[in-house]
Amino acid sequence: MTVQQQFHTRLDESRALMRTLIETLPDLVWLKDLQGTYLICNQRVARLFGTDESEIVGKTDHDLVAREQADFFSQQDRLAIESGGPRVYEEWVTYANDGHQELLETIKTPMYDNTGSLVGVLGIGRDITDRKRDETELRQFKKRLTEVQRLSSSGNWELDLTSDTLWWSDEVYRIFEVDAATFQPGYASFEAAIHPDDREAVGHAYRQSVKRREPYDIVHRLLLSDGRIKYVQEHCDTVYAEDGRPLRSLGMIQDVTTQMEAQQALTLSEQRLQAILANAPAVVYLKDLDGRYLMINNLYETLFHLDGQDVVGKLDSDLFPSAQAEALRANDLQVQEHGRALQVEEQVPQDDGMHTYISIKFPVRDGNGQIYGVCGISTDITEKKRAEQRLRQSAAVFENISEGMFITDVEGRILDVNKAFSEITGYTREEALGANPRLWKSERHDADFYRAMWSSITRRGQWRGEIWNRRKNGNIYPAQLTISSISDDQGGVTHYVALFSDITNLKQSEEQLERLAHHDPLTELPNRLLFNARLSHALEQSRRSNQRLALLFIDLDRFKHINDSFGHVVGDELLRQVAGRLTACMREEDTVARIGGDEFIILLESVGEPTHVVVAAEKILENFASPFQLHEREVFISPSIGISIYPRDGSDCGSLLRNADTAMYRAKEAGRNGFAFYTEEMTEQAVQRVLLESKLRKALERDELLLHYQPQLDMESGKLIGAEALVRWQQPEMGLIPPDRFIPLAEENGLILPIGEWVLHTACRQAKRWLEQGLAFGRISVNIATPQIQRGDLVRLVGQVLRETGLPSHCLELEVTESVIMEDFDQAIAVLEGLRALGVRLAMDDFGTGYSSLANLKRLPIEQLKIDQSFVRDIPDDSDDMAITRAVIALGISLQLEVIAEGVETEQQRQFLLQEGCRLGQGYLFQRPVAPELFEQWAGTIQPAIGPATTEIPEG
Repeated sequence: MTVQQQFHTRLDESRALMRTLIETLPDLVWLKDLQGTYLICNQRVARLFGTDESEIVGKTDHDLVAREQADFFSQQDRLAIESGGPRVYEEWVTYANDGHQELLETIKTPMYDNTGSLVGVLGIGRDITDRKRDETELRQFKKRLTEVQRLSSSGNWELDLTSDTLWWSDEVYRIFEVDAATFQPGYASFEAAIHPDDREAVGHAYRQSVKRREPYDIVHRLLLSDGRIKYVQEHCDTVYAEDGRPLRSLGMIQDVTTQMEAQQALTLSEQRLQAILANAPAVVYLKDLDGRYLMINNLYETLFHLDGQDVVGKLDSDLFPSAQAEALRANDLQVQEHGRALQVEEQVPQDDGMHTYISIKFPVRDGNGQIYGVCGISTDITEKKRAEQRLRQSAAVFENISEGMFITDVEGRILDVNKAFSEITGYTREEALGANPRLWKSERHDADFYRAMWSSITRRGQWRGEIWNRRKNGNIYPAQLTISSISDDQGGVTHYVALFSDITNLKQSEEQLERLAHHDPLTELPNRLLFNARLSHALEQSRRSNQRLALLFIDLDRFKHINDSFGHVVGDELLRQVAGRLTACMREEDTVARIGGDEFIILLESVGEPTHVVVAAEKILENFASPFQLHEREVFISPSIGISIYPRDGSDCGSLLRNADTAMYRAKEAGRNGFAFYTEEMTEQAVQRVLLESKLRKALERDELLLHYQPQLDMESGKLIGAEALVRWQQPEMGLIPPDRFIPLAEENGLILPIGEWVLHTACRQAKRWLEQGLAFGRISVNIATPQIQRGDLVRLVGQVLRETGLPSHCLELEVTESVIMEDFDQAIAVLEGLRALGVRLAMDDFGTGYSSLANLKRLPIEQLKIDQSFVRDIPDDSDDMAITRAVIALGISLQLEVIAEGVETEQQRQFLLQEGCRLGQGYLFQRPVAPELFEQWAGTIQPAIGPATTEIPEG
C-alpha cells in the first residue's frame, strides 16, 4: 500500500471515528465554516431541521430556518468568533418534524487548523429542558418550602457531628430573631438561646436520643435578647455510620408560641368556664338532638339531687313526670327546628313543690355550622313569680284601699299616690308626683315633733301617730299616719311608704266620747274616771312636794225623798244646782266631781293644816243653808261630808276614797248636815293583816287555794260562751276567804306571781279536761295582775302552760285591767302583742274605772271590753251609770270590740244591756262563781232561755 493510500485509509478511519463520535453523543453537534456553511452535523441536528444531513451540509442557516432565527444563529457564531473562546448560551428550538420544543444549552467554540488559522465554528447543543425544569421545580420547591416554613414558623437545621458545624434554614434565623449575615450558628449559641430552666431538659432529650438511636420531640422555651419568651417544638433524628458512629443530626424546629399561648388561654378559658358553670346561679345543661343529656352543672345536681354521671345519657322523661318532660322536649325541638334561641318559662317539680324557671335555650353548632345539640340556661323565678303575684295584689290594695297612701324616695320626692290620697287631700296624682309632703304641712306641729318622728323612723323603721295636715282647699284636718321605711338587701333605705286616714269624724266622736267618758253628763262635772286620774296626779305632786291634800266625800241628805216626791226632773235640777254651789265654794285649782247618784267628792290640793279643810267644809255647809229654787219650789237639802287627808289617812287613791267614805257615814251617824274626819282605829286590823300575810305565804304549799268558775253567757239566747276563773282561799282556820281580802296583799308582797302562775296552770288543766269530756264551755278567762305584766316573761309562761296542758290557744282568754295597761303602756302593749301572737284572746277588765286614752285604746290588740260591775250595779236607778255604760257599749261597737258586762244581777239590768247592744254578760242573775264539779253540773242542766238560769247551784 502506498503512502497516499495509507493516508486516505487513516483519513477514512478518522472520519469514521468522528462520525461514530458525533453520532454517539446525545447532543446536537455541527461544524460551520467562517461563512456559516455547514460542513458536518449529526442526526440530532438533522432531526431538528427535519431533513437529511446531505440536505444540510453546504447550506447556511438562512437556507434552513426562518430569517429571524437564522440571524440569531449567525449572531451567536460571530460572538463566539469574536470572543476567541467557547460561548455558552441557552436557546429554545422547535423541531421541524413534530413541532416539539427543547431548551438547548449551546456551546459555540472557534475552530483553528494546524497553523492556528481560524477555519470555522464548532457547535454543541445539549437538551437541558428536563434539567431546567428540575432546577425550576427545585427552586420553586425551595421557595415553597421557605414560604411554608415561614407561614408555619418552622425551620430545619443540620448538625455535622464530625465537623461540629451547624446549618440553619432561613426560618430558624427568624425564629431565633438573629441576622443570618452576622450570626454564626453553633450548638453553643443554640444552647445559649434556650431558656435557662429548660436547658437541662433539652440537652438530656438530645443525649438520650443519640444514645438510644431514636428521634426525640420536645417543646421548650427560648429566651430572646430583649427578655421575651418564645415556645418552640423541636424534632430531631440522627444519622449513624456503619460502625455506629453518629454522623449528623437533622432537626426541625417550629415556633409554637401562638399555639402555646392559645392553649394556655384555652385552658384558662376552660377553667373559667368550668368555674362559671360550677358557681353559676342558674341551671346549665347540654343535650344532643335526641334530647339526651351531655352535660349538667353543679347547681342542676344540687337542686334535683342528681349526680352528673347518672344524668348524662338520659332523657327528660327519665327524670321528670311526663307532662313536664313533654313540655321540655317540645321547647328543645322548637330550637332545633328554627335554629335560633328561645326564651320560655318552664315548670319542673322539686322537693318543695313545682318551681318555675325562665329558660334561654339556643342551638349549639359544630365547625360546619350544623346543629348538634341544645344548650339551656335556666333561672329559678319561682319567688319572682310569687313576688309578682304579691305585687299585683299589693297594687290592687294600693289603688282600692280606703286609706290614702303615697310613696317617696329617700329625698322625700313623691313617686306615687293612690286614689284615696287624692280624695282625702284634694291633690290630683299629677299635682302630687315629684312634690314633697311638706306641701300639705299644717304648721300645727313644732320642730321637736318632726325630730321625734324621724328619730322613730330611723331607729325602728316606722312611726305611727296622729298628725294635722292641710287639704288643697286650705282646710286643716287630723289624720292617723303610719310612715315605714323600705330597705334593700344591704339594709339601705330606698323608699318611704305612708298610710293615712282622715280621722275628723273619729276625733269628733272621740271628743264627745272623751267628754262623756270623763264627765258627768248631767252636771258636766268630772266623773269618777277623771277624778281618779286627777287624784293620782295630785298624789304624785304631793309626794314630790311633801304637801298634804284632802278629799271631801259629800252625800246629800234625804235626796232620795226629794227625788221620789218631786220626780226625776226636779231631782236632776237639784243635782245641777248642787254642782254649781260646790264649784263656787272651791278654788279654781280644786276638783269637784260627781261620782254617782247624789255623791260628790272634792279634791283639795296643797292644803296646809287640817284646819284649812275645816274652813272649806264649813263654807260648803254655809252655802247649803239657803234654799234651792226648783221649778217654783224652794227646797232645802243638807250635805254630810267625810274628810280624809294625805298622807295621814292613806297614801293611794283607794284608801283615801274609802276612808273619806267611811268618815262621811260617821258624819251621817252624827246627825247629818255636818262633816267628820277619818280617825285611825286600825291597830287591830293591822295585826290581822300581818297574820293573814303569813298564812298566805303557806297557802300554795299547803294546797289551800282553789278556783271557782263563773259562767259567761249570751244574755239573749242563754248560750254558755265562757267561764271566768276566780281564785278562792280555803283557809282551815278562817274558812273561805274572798279574793278582795288577799289579792291586794299578794300584789304588795310579790306572792301574786306564783299565785298567778298556779291559777293559769289550774284553769288551763281544767279547761282541757272539760274539752276531753265534751263540755262546750266556750273559753276560759283568767285575770292577769300588774306584776305579771311588769315581770316581762308572761308570754313565755303562757306558751309553756298551753304546751304542757295541751289546751288550744283560742280556748284561753286573758283579762287585764285598764289600770295595769296604763301604768306602762309601751311595755304592756308589747306583752299583749306577744300573747296575741300565741292565738290567745285578750280582754280589758273593769273598763271605765281607769283613765286610758282612746287613742291608745285603738292600738291595743284586745278583742273584748268588760264593763265594770260598779257601773252595772245601780242600773236602772242611777242615770249616770246608765250613761257611762251606754257610752262604753257604743265605744266598743265603734271599735269593733266584743263587750261583756259583769255584775248583772237583775232582769232590768239585762234588758237595758241588751237594748243598748251588749249581748254578753255574767253575774248572779245567771250563776255565782262555783267549784268546777258544780259548774259541770250547772252547765249540763242549763237551758238556753231569756232570763236567769233555771237551775241555781250554790257557790259552796
